[in-house]
Amino acid sequence: MASAESNLLADLERKVATAPPAAAIGSLIKLLRWFSGSAGRLPRGVEKDLQPIFDGCRDQEAATRMAAAISELFCRPDFAPDQRQFAELMALQRWIAMCFAASSFGNSDHLLARLGLVPSNEWLAAAPLSDIARMVLLYGPESRLPLDFSQLFLRAPGLASSLAVALLSGRLLATPTAHHKREVLLKWLPEALRRLGSVAMLPQAILVDLWMHSSYGLERDKHDVKKPLNALVRRQIEASGIRDVAARPAVAARPTVFVMLEWFHKSHSIMRTHSISMKTLRDHYRLVGFGPKGMVDEVGQSAFDEFHYFDDVSSDLGFLKKVVEAAERQQPVATYYPSVGMALHSLYLVNVRLAPTQVIALGHPATTHSDKIDYVIVEEDYVGDATLFSETVVTVPKSALPYFEPVIKFSPRLRKLRSPVRIAVPAAAMKLNPVFLSACRKIVETAQAEVEFHFLLGGSPDLMHAWAEKIIAMQVPGCVVHKTAPVPDYLANVAACDLFANPFPFGNTNGIVDTVYCGLPGVCLSGDEVHAHIDEGMFRRMNFPDWTIARTIEDYVAAVVRLVDDEALRNDLSTRIRAERWDKVLYQGKPEAFSEVFRGLVERRRGAMPSQTVA
Repeated sequence: MASAESNLLADLERKVATAPPAAAIGSLIKLLRWFSGSAGRLPRGVEKDLQPIFDGCRDQEAATRMAAAISELFCRPDFAPDQRQFAELMALQRWIAMCFAASSFGNSDHLLARLGLVPSNEWLAAAPLSDIARMVLLYGPESRLPLDFSQLFLRAPGLASSLAVALLSGRLLATPTAHHKREVLLKWLPEALRRLGSVAMLPQAILVDLWMHSSYGLERDKHDVKKPLNALVRRQIEASGIRDVAARPAVAARPTVFVMLEWFHKSHSIMRTHSISMKTLRDHYRLVGFGPKGMVDEVGQSAFDEFHYFDDVSSDLGFLKKVVEAAERQQPVATYYPSVGMALHSLYLVNVRLAPTQVIALGHPATTHSDKIDYVIVEEDYVGDATLFSETVVTVPKSALPYFEPVIKFSPRLRKLRSPVRIAVPAAAMKLNPVFLSACRKIVETAQAEVEFHFLLGGSPDLMHAWAEKIIAMQVPGCVVHKTAPVPDYLANVAACDLFANPFPFGNTNGIVDTVYCGLPGVCLSGDEVHAHIDEGMFRRMNFPDWTIARTIEDYVAAVVRLVDDEALRNDLSTRIRAERWDKVLYQGKPEAFSEVFRGLVERRRGAMPSQTVA
């Protein structure tokens, strides 16, 4: 029997045509939930229901059918989601937009025009709020219809702010149209959030995506959106009766440290980059770990003396109350966050004080703008511009956070022809933007040799891939866009390339490990933000030539073209990388240096804060 998920598309089409509106809307929500939980993967078995006329068009056909069903639903005279349904649709709005983007339509502008929902200022001033709400659900990053968010805010502050959050939460804003919206909204939204009365006016489930995805903007002030978001979250925390934990003198011979996890399983990048150093804390502290269900496996749990799963985030913040109660009982001397920004729990946790010393690392390399976080620990060669952090920057030796060495076995793809020159771009889909893609296009146009870019995208199955393939090919001629693949297949595709080009301005860490592990030379673009400066640090550790570390886009293009056109140089570098194992330095180090610095921060903070006694 086919799984329940295999009927989601057909069920939506059937209910849109025949069922009452509440049932049809419920069917749409189920489908969008599936996409949200699978990063855009088609429900299992759907391919049996698809009969694409052209090879390779299965995902686009599915997207077009979904967009058509959504259009039919929104055109029904009785379409009227209740308050609960609307709130859930708003949290899933980016997947409505993705259905249209990945389809033959490209966006929903034709539907907005058909429904009379074209958001001119005159229309915004006079339209019923129900029509404005329907427009907000359909308006996507790829819309070409002008929308004045300030005018929309005057009419409906919650809807305007929620739409901005939904658009900024999109995982692939790589067209000039979508990228422009991101840059504009990252400047507009902070003031809008400051004027909101409550975080309840926003789609709570995707607030962490706003937090994380702000990092992929281009401007120095892109993180400013976190400041008013933190204020709203704190207001919610206080309204729930949650207060900071008052510190009592620690008397235990082995004090407790709470570790707040996001993703931490055996195949995740955070396990590779932060687990070795973190485990050294157990020599001095009793480690108590917390993490979301489904995101921490048994291997992750084994790093701790005690481990707890979070409850789901709910409006009453029950999960946070339990963590605060645990902190009050166990009195941790410090709280450590290997990463912040990849799970909704973290957004609340970093806005409450659980321990006298609160420290983040850079599993997601960005500042929190929270005054509840005291320090950020950064390798000395990764920092970049320290003024871009709200936390006190504490550097550790560059050998203090060694990575796990890859142990995946893979079979390299055999190439019969050595032309064209293949350039690997391993990157999460969020890292792509039209400025980087324009540089790739310039490389294709400038190089003397024939060039073929291979985009190896993380978080890009099925629906996401259908859209990514279109928009990347539109901007980089002759490219190959790979779907997200199992690690051995991914590494085989990397190894079949001749060199790599790092994305910018948000660069790579694990992507660099993977490409150099496979023996490829490459180029990066360094910058002031830590997420750009990590690239330079890794390149210098591995003794890459200085000219492969670019400072401008022009130098970046020139360096990649040099590797493309000079086959002898490229082959020499590749031979040396493989023979000398340049990546080995990344797996070697003294992780105990991390725990030494961490212990110093705990003692420094304890000495600076008076002890408090609570009944």
